[in-house]
Parts: sequence; C-alpha cells; structure tokens
Amino acid sequence: MLHSGDIMLHKNSFDSYWPFIVIMPIDVNERVKYMSTLFSSLISLEILNLFEWDRELCQREIIATLHHHSNKTVISMLKKLVDIGILEEKVKLIQRNNRVVKIKCYKLTEIGKWYNLLFKDLKTVDRKMVRSSMIELATLFLNRFLVYGDELGIDIKEQLYSIIAGIVDSIKRKSVKGRRDLVVFGSIALDIYLTQPIKIFPGGSAANIAVSSSRLGLDTSFIGKAPLDFIGLQLLVDLVGEGVDISLVELDESLKTTICIVSNWLSEYPQISCSYSLDNPPVITKLNSNIIDVCRESKAIYLGEGICNIYTEILKSIGDRKPIVYRPQKQSIELHWEECSQILKYNPLLILDEDKVEALLRKEFKIPEDLFKAGVDNIIILKGLRKAILYKDKTVKSIEIEMPEISIVNSVGVRDAFIASLIYNLIREEDLEKAVKTSIHLALYTALQQESRKTIKHDIQTYYGL
Repeated sequence: MLHSGDIMLHKNSFDSYWPFIVIMPIDVNERVKYMSTLFSSLISLEILNLFEWDRELCQREIIATLHHHSNKTVISMLKKLVDIGILEEKVKLIQRNNRVVKIKCYKLTEIGKWYNLLFKDLKTVDRKMVRSSMIELATLFLNRFLVYGDELGIDIKEQLYSIIAGIVDSIKRKSVKGRRDLVVFGSIALDIYLTQPIKIFPGGSAANIAVSSSRLGLDTSFIGKAPLDFIGLQLLVDLVGEGVDISLVELDESLKTTICIVSNWLSEYPQISCSYSLDNPPVITKLNSNIIDVCRESKAIYLGEGICNIYTEILKSIGDRKPIVYRPQKQSIELHWEECSQILKYNPLLILDEDKVEALLRKEFKIPEDLFKAGVDNIIILKGLRKAILYKDKTVKSIEIEMPEISIVNSVGVRDAFIASLIYNLIREEDLEKAVKTSIHLALYTALQQESRKTIKHDIQTYYGL
C-alpha cells in the first residue's frame, strides 16, 4: 500500500509544497521500522545521497566519504537499509596485497531509487530519468490504489472516473491563459482512417481550428464537453500540448468519446461518419459567468458544433463588436433552424459548406437574400477545397475565389485550417476579401499534410505575394 506524507501548509497555500509519494510496507509494525530507520538520523539520508541509480558503492568507499561518522555508525546504518529493502548487498571477492579478500558492496533497490530521488534537487537529476521515474511511480501508485480500493469494496469504474476527473481538473488549471485572442466553441473527436494499417489522429472540427489557430500564434481557448475516459483525457492533453486553453471545458462522466470514421480523404470531399448521441452531444450544454467573461474579453469567437440557444445567449450577453464566425452544422439547419437562425441577428460572418447550402435551399431559403434579411452582412460558401464564394456587405453579386488543383494527401481538416487562417487575418483587421483569398490559398496547401490537424505555413503567403 502507498501512503503520501502529511503536508503542513504555510499560509493555507500549496505553492511551496509538492505531494511526494512515500512507499511503505503494508504491515504497520514494518512501517514504523521503516520510518524510524529512514528519518531518525541524518546518516541514512547521507548514505542514500551518495548513490546514483545504477552505481555500485562498496563499504570501504562509503566509510571513507562519511569519515565524519564512526565506522561502526556507518556499517550499522548500511545493515538497517539492507534490512528494510532500500539497499541491496552483494559480497565480492577481490585481490588485495597478494591475497583474496571479501568486500561488501551496495546498490539501490527499486524502492531505494524512489527514496534516493526524494531528497535530491530534481533540477540536478537527469531529466530522462526523472520522467521515467514519474511515469513508473504514477503507474505503481495507481496499481496499488486500485488494489486497495478493491479491498475496501470501492467500484473500480468509480475509482477510475474519480482519478481521471482529478487529472483533467489539474490539466485544466495548468492550461489557463490570460486574455484570449480567440474562443472556439465545438467538439473534440478521435479520427480513425480506414486504411492498412489503420491510422488514428486527434480530431473534431472545432478542436482542429483551435490547434491551427494556436500554431498561428493566437492565444486560443477551446470550450466544449469532454468525456471522463482515457481517450478523452488524451485528447485534452493533446490540446494543452498545442498551447490551447481548456480550462472551461465541461466534463461529463456519462459522455462517450466521439469516434469519427474517415474514408475518401484523398478527394476534395472526404467521407466522415461520427458517433455521438443527440441526447447527450459533445458540446457545452450550460453557460456560466466565466464563459461569458472570456468571450467578452476575447478578440474573436468561433461558433462551431453546438446548441444554438447557448450561442444566442452568449452573443446577447457580450454585446460588443468583434469578429464572430458561425459555421452551423447540417443537423442544426435541418432540425433546429428556427432556433439557430436567431444567431444571425447578431451579424456573424456566416460560413456554409455545400451540404448546408442544400439544406437551406430545401427549406426554400433564397441565398444570399434571405440570409441578409435574417441579419448577416457577409457570407462565405465553401465549395470543395479549392473554391470559395463570398457575398460581402449585403451585396447579392458574389466574389469567386478559386485555386488550381493539387495532389491531395489528406483533405480532412483543410476547411478547419481555412477558418483558422481567416480568423487570424480578421483579428489583424485585414480586408475580408483579401483575408478569404489568403486563407483559401494557405489552407489548400495543408492538404499535403497527413494529420487531421493542420499547420498553416506562413512562407506560402510570401510565395504567392499575398
């Protein structure tokens, strides 16, 4: 069983403390023996500090180094450390003065290594060793924790959810940024490509946009709902690793990770089929003051997959003028357009893929006229990867922007890259037509990248003189 040492707090703050884990025997009497051996005298710590993880030290060398202690004291402590399993003793035969003599040598045991680290300044220890140690120790701790929980009759599923929730909460706090350039609403997913061998990438349209925006240098916050499972944890870790703030992500124990099956990714129209419940979608379902404040202070907002009433409430609350980009889902148009059309009253930049245009036409909408009447000034229609149609400033006459064909490696995420680049340019107060032209050029060339999440190359901008 593992025990963590008691931590005394100074001014009710953990800032100056670290939760070190101390490994001890299960038997209480052995535990007392452990504590009294290790912490009753400084000599035990002095001996431990002499060792490097894989280095063997012999008794004579240890006594010489600790010459300020008597030989008897050093030898006695070495015996105690061997007895409690911190050191491993080996008797060796060596040649000395024309005769063979026995000497005792010592190495740290696996448990001894943890205690060796416990009293070292980690800044002075090899980083690879520290990383390996932390992973091993965390794994050991979880294994013993689950065994102990089983002995107490605690459900393993309940334990795992609690552990993951605690880890995610810590990750969320670590990711907190100051004022954001961009707030992205939507979902995260795991993309599985049907190829041999199968390829797996982190995905989710809004998460892709958040990552591409962060790679462009924007301080980006992702707001969605994440499951409390190991895949969901990894997806959130990926976002944090990309510099994306996830502090306002909503955690849901009942939510399952959205899995998207991808095919036909070598064409301009990849086929993506995602599994999630309409009764419990992977998007935020409630607002709080923190979300409103972050949106109010940001420079731009992207509204992707989500609940339209939530988005309307956000736009109603923030009030001020800033770039708002809205890309509705096909299901939102087909099933909830009466609610979702209320978003248009706040004049977002409306981005429609071809299937969304078809869904609106089936509702007998005239495009762009009826969308202008609903409240938007500017509309972008994306046709494949290479073409964008822009309706600007409520003008019925369209502006068409088209790129030449390229050899596609992976078309998934290219439109997300377009949106990230577009928002980046809008925040820089670029003219809308120029921003669309620049972004369609830059995004197209991300189709040469294998992953679903794209990196937008600045040097292409220079190449095309954009």
